[in-house]
Amino acid sequence: MTDTLWVFADSIHAMEEAGIDYGVFGGIAIWEYGVRRDTKDIDLLIAPADAEPALQALAARGFAVERTDPAWLFKAAKDGVDVDIIFEVAGGKVPCEAVLARRRRTTIEGIDMTVIAPEDLVAIKMAVIAAHRCWDWFDALAVIKGSGGKLDWDYMMERCHDNLQRLLSLLLFAKSAGCDDEVPEAVLGELALATGLSPPARTGDSTP
Repeated sequence: MTDTLWVFADSIHAMEEAGIDYGVFGGIAIWEYGVRRDTKDIDLLIAPADAEPALQALAARGFAVERTDPAWLFKAAKDGVDVDIIFEVAGGKVPCEAVLARRRRTTIEGIDMTVIAPEDLVAIKMAVIAAHRCWDWFDALAVIKGSGGKLDWDYMMERCHDNLQRLLSLLLFAKSAGCDDEVPEAVLGELALATGLSPPARTGDSTP
């Protein structure tokens, strides 16, 4: 992990010295909002227009770089540690610029950086989770737990608009996994209504 942190710090310095807006997400962001877990690579969210300058900034600091997929991903590597430069998430359904606008300043392991907001981190996890990426579920659960209930639920539901069933499933699981205080009942009700699992009340209905 020491080598990963050293390369992580180097990549952050490259972004900041070049004046490139970025947001840390992935495994290292989970350290900020949830729990510390091992991670072998570094994920940096970048606006599409900054992808090429970001790659050049890393190359200037001795990283080996490649334009892996011009639609969404460039990669850099140093000392066996990979840095993913991601400039499109979930086929563009999670707009990078909107996420970067809500990033926040923090310090992790003595490294000053900008990290994407917890709501955006959960939304990204819900957008990309798949059968072979089960860790995304537990990462999102850790963020919910670590939030202490202080999340912008309206924003999160807006950002998870295409994945509301996944979000509802996550929150129901969270309620049964020690996060009862972190998940408001009103949010569950709104999600149940939005996903069609709870029919809307009909005009004139009354509660006995």
